[in-house]
Amino acid sequence: QLKELQALQAGSRVRIIPVPVTRKEEVASVMSEVVNRADAVYLSGSSIVGDSLSTIVDIATKAKVVTVTHLQDHAEKGVLLGVSADPRSVGQLAGTKAVKVLKGAKPASVPIETVKKFDVIINMKTAKQGPIDVPASLLKEATKVIQ
Repeated sequence: QLKELQALQAGSRVRIIPVPVTRKEEVASVMSEVVNRADAVYLSGSSIVGDSLSTIVDIATKAKVVTVTHLQDHAEKGVLLGVSADPRSVGQLAGTKAVKVLKGAKPASVPIETVKKFDVIINMKTAKQGPIDVPASLLKEATKVIQ
């Protein structure tokens, strides 16, 4: 995923700065440095991120740095913006593929597809703590707003 993001940055005003963290104990000091260099922080699904989520969100929010994730539960636990695949759509797509295989299709012949529907989750509790302004146009597009 990182290499794909870095490839996309060439044609944009976005600069990807990888921040590897190998131990939970490093998170607070690393985040204190990151918030001085970044406008936003993308949070992956690593166990270190999950275990340190409240620390990461707290440091970023106090510095008015936006936190973004692809994981719905991270958004529900405080990340400002979550953009995740709709779980129902993922299940339906997986079921459709399983049926094809069970009916005799070779797994390699089943095309790779992505879901078409995504959830946009905005955590207004986090936004208010910053405070971080969330544009009305983004709120309007949200499928879930956490108050």
